[in-house]
Amino acid sequence: MRKHFLPSAWALLSLLTFSELAAAKQPAKPPVEEIEVPDVIVTAGEQSEGISYQAIVRGIEAFSRYKRLAPGATPKFVVQPRQPNASLKGLNLIVATASRDIDVPLDKNGVFAAPQNEVGENSEARIILNRPDEAYAIKPFVRTPGLPPNIRRLGDFRAQCEMRWAMERDNESVPLSARLLAGALGSACHNSMIKIIFREPRPIVEIWLMSGQRREALPQERIRADRVSFIPPLEDDSWPNDTLIELKFVATDTVSNSK
Repeated sequence: MRKHFLPSAWALLSLLTFSELAAAKQPAKPPVEEIEVPDVIVTAGEQSEGISYQAIVRGIEAFSRYKRLAPGATPKFVVQPRQPNASLKGLNLIVATASRDIDVPLDKNGVFAAPQNEVGENSEARIILNRPDEAYAIKPFVRTPGLPPNIRRLGDFRAQCEMRWAMERDNESVPLSARLLAGALGSACHNSMIKIIFREPRPIVEIWLMSGQRREALPQERIRADRVSFIPPLEDDSWPNDTLIELKFVATDTVSNSK
């Protein structure tokens, strides 16, 4: 019995050892953490101090570092409603400094240019809206001029992401694991382990990526269930910065009939 047992035992031990070594050699798949960078919420009213203008400055500085991503664009910002009943009508934005308040004009879509020259090096300046609630957020806005209304440019999204991460990376509402991971990578904008989400004001049916002769649909799993937010392939270098993103929206009459 002993002569038959030992070879079998050694064979089993060798097989187990080989299996363990083979498993150890398999690269562990890194966890994919899908995060949404929190909004910079702007509040106003007697008890509110708004947000620091330094967040805007950090965004502009980030655009300067990554201008190659969107060389034809100018860094701007947009006030976006966060609640269905929040309207841009009658909305005013000021930059409050120690010596005066600076009115900042908004266009019909809530887009504005930061008044850098007027504010100067004033580190105490703050952005305040004339609404006493948390119904609005400020985000970077990067758009190469001359594109049709339903066309975006991937490099613009990449530049916008870098601006937004510079503005919000220290926000405690961002999961700590995501902040640590992004810190190790240098940014949250060019790695598949972190997903950055963008929003549109209208429901989306489908999205197409176009670069030269290459045309591919964005996978449906990258379009969120709310149909107004999606995850462009910022991390995919096979899509260059000049890649055009065609958004196909739900027809307006369809949206109206569904309400």
